[in-house]
Amino acid sequence: MQGPHYLVGVLLFNKKGLTMPVSKTRKGGRSTAKQYTFVKFEYEGFNEPFELPSFEQMPLGIIEAMERGNISKIITWLSGAGVDETVLEDFRDLSQEEVIPFTEVWGKGQPVGLGKSES
Repeated sequence: MQGPHYLVGVLLFNKKGLTMPVSKTRKGGRSTAKQYTFVKFEYEGFNEPFELPSFEQMPLGIIEAMERGNISKIITWLSGAGVDETVLEDFRDLSQEEVIPFTEVWGKGQPVGLGKSES
């Protein structure tokens, strides 16, 4: 740190304002693989039921991706969580107007067990 600094409570200030100490030892990421509870539900217009990770366990980054329409990030997450490739193809086949009703049905799906661990 350069120049004079002033300690006020637990905050550190210099001439430019508040400075925050930066941890150089924090390693990001999970220490163990995340396991998702899968839910099963039917959606009108598809022959087979969907089995997807519980909507309630969706990571915040995936929720943000859904709001932005970033389908590739959602597909990557679903694949990593252990979703079957044929289910992923059906998911990709949804139209834009089907997405909101689909997610509402997904949120009401019935638990069927754990998927594979996501690393």
